[in-house]
Amino acid sequence: PIRTAHKDENPESTKEHSTLTHNDETPKKLNNLNKNLVVLYDKYVIPKGKIKDYRTQWSGITRDTLFGDDSNRDIPIVSFGECQKEVSQIFSSTFHGGKTVIVVGHALSNDFDALEIKHPNAQIRDTATYHPFMLHGRGRRRMLPRKLSALASDELGIDIQQQSHQRSYIENGK
Repeated sequence: PIRTAHKDENPESTKEHSTLTHNDETPKKLNNLNKNLVVLYDKYVIPKGKIKDYRTQWSGITRDTLFGDDSNRDIPIVSFGECQKEVSQIFSSTFHGGKTVIVVGHALSNDFDALEIKHPNAQIRDTATYHPFMLHGRGRRRMLPRKLSALASDELGIDIQQQSHQRSYIENGK
């Protein structure tokens, strides 16, 4: 998330950023960061369906990443169901001693849809739908989300998603 986008009402809540796309044929890498930008969850996720395209140029994931020699692997691999269960647990208030979990990120509806989980709207802070960060579209009331890279550049003066085409999800989350 963009750290200056939201003043957290509950300083003990967990802020989260995750990146996942809704496509059952592509393996994913999911990251969650807490309010101190500490990585809470960083795992490769094997999709429910048969893998048809690794999209290596974007994801950096290859067949060997998931199915090769795991002695050199530093990031665990989990099934979709296991990931869904673990992330739901991280988002639950019982995981955090009853404290409210505020999820912060960009275009979070894509991530929730891909994970097939729900989180209360009142506990979501999405920079893609935060009106002061949106662009005016055609028509007076139409607002359009901005790209995360444009927000980071315009609001924070930092460039993200610039190196090659592979995305650094940890960098995006910060």
